[in-house]
Amino acid sequence: YIANIVVGKLDSPGPSSPHLIASSVLEVANSSTIARVVRDSLEDAVSIREAKVATSSSTVVSDLANVKSYFGNLPGVIVSLEARDLPLIESVKIMHTIQEGVKQTPGPVASSVATKLGQVLQ
Repeated sequence: YIANIVVGKLDSPGPSSPHLIASSVLEVANSSTIARVVRDSLEDAVSIREAKVATSSSTVVSDLANVKSYFGNLPGVIVSLEARDLPLIESVKIMHTIQEGVKQTPGPVASSVATKLGQVLQ
């Protein structure tokens, strides 16, 4: 069974555009499983609303921009460290380069990251 939650405007003069809010595959279709889909959708809506409020803060936006600019290379570095047949010396060089880069990065977020990275590597 597939449960879809679709909303539209009831007070519009003509037919309203439907908006799909959630879709879920259900093993069994009964009132409790459908209620769970609705409840989960509402919880998702609350988290989206809270995320919008959080990202409207200028400090959060600034922190996210700093994280992206200074740590945006980390996913690629992680992929390179996961490569098969990468010599240990190369892995150590990569980690040393990252550690030095983090130490030179300004700001409180970078300071926290540098501290955590140092703890993990010791």
